[in-house]
Amino acid sequence: MAKMTRWPAHPFDGWASAPFRLALAPLMRAWVILNFRDLENIPRPSDAPQAHSAGLDSDRVLLFGSGPLVGWGVLSHDLGVPGALARALTRRTGRVADVDVIADPQMLIGSAVGALDGARLCRYDAIVVFLGVGDAVFYTATSLWRRAVADLLARLERSTSQTTQVYIVEASGIRSIPIFDSVLGTLAERHAQRLNRITRAVCAPMQRATLLSIAPDLPERSQYQDYRAAPVYEQWAELLAAVLTPALDPALHRHESGEADPSEPDALRSEARRQRAVDELDRPDPDYQALLGPIVELALTSFGADGASFSIVGAERVRMSCTAGLDRGELPRADSFCTLVIRESGATVIPDARADERFRTGPTAAGRLEVRFYAGFPIESPSGERIGALCVFGAEPRAEADVNLVLLRELALTVQSELARQASHA
Repeated sequence: MAKMTRWPAHPFDGWASAPFRLALAPLMRAWVILNFRDLENIPRPSDAPQAHSAGLDSDRVLLFGSGPLVGWGVLSHDLGVPGALARALTRRTGRVADVDVIADPQMLIGSAVGALDGARLCRYDAIVVFLGVGDAVFYTATSLWRRAVADLLARLERSTSQTTQVYIVEASGIRSIPIFDSVLGTLAERHAQRLNRITRAVCAPMQRATLLSIAPDLPERSQYQDYRAAPVYEQWAELLAAVLTPALDPALHRHESGEADPSEPDALRSEARRQRAVDELDRPDPDYQALLGPIVELALTSFGADGASFSIVGAERVRMSCTAGLDRGELPRADSFCTLVIRESGATVIPDARADERFRTGPTAAGRLEVRFYAGFPIESPSGERIGALCVFGAEPRAEADVNLVLLRELALTVQSELARQASHA
């Protein structure tokens, strides 16, 4: 379905009083709005804003901004830059890659910081920013650009770990975009060069921010008409993967265990934020059994388990919201395996609960449920909070080596994508 784009009303606030640029600003704005209508009916992704490659122990990357991240011409982020980048990184590193995307075709530098609200930035190993083309064609004031870029980079440094690298891709190739291929497009390209010089100067004293001068070889216009397509996104992905691979070296990263957030050191505040994500997820009162039942059933049969569930961890209780092999119900949070799962970024396996001091006498390890073996993988909200788990369990112990954790992760990510899709349409 086509998505209407409404541009900000005043993209030139704070502009210097150069007569030529002041006179040109309304013309550029009218030109952009007129030409942008040609893109309204071009498809772009409507699925969950994330892509993954298969495996365990993932590198995590955030793509943020506009331009090619929007995914013009494809219906899934897996066919756009996120999916292509996840696959390209795995080919280079041999590790899994999780790539999230926050993209909006109308995002300008003045609205960028606000677009990060609610995003849990501390979980990313690298962040790549695509901004500048929109501001170049709108002729955004250089003074505004300088302030806003500095504010954006300060926000990213404040909210990420000390090993997270931030990359800003410079604005370029404006006339290669067919709707901007005109004399005014040439003026926009020159303005983009001014913005790039400012960005380079802002990045220069920062240890974790880098301006990237990269661009793909674009195909002939007649082949892809007025928008990009999967081969172009694959080129972007290869260029980015070449830069990101050294920065994603595991030796450079010290991942926090649990839910620590540099911007929220207080554990109580972090839990409150997680609980808000749980409440937000439940607000539409979804029928999880109908939404996720086939995935949970597949987990049950794939693992030969006695039971499987998608469980949501609340403030005091864990609710089994979608189940296979047993009835839905609730457990005290203190007695639930899921409490352990949401503390970790990867899979949790308990081969024999009766041999585990934490659960030997708990209701999940004896009595009605008769759980001995358990394996779970955390489920994240769209904002990145661990709100629950996809888990499988059985009455007989099972060695951890016999558990296909890659499959468990893939099923959990499928649940996560369905929840994100539901949230985007709520």
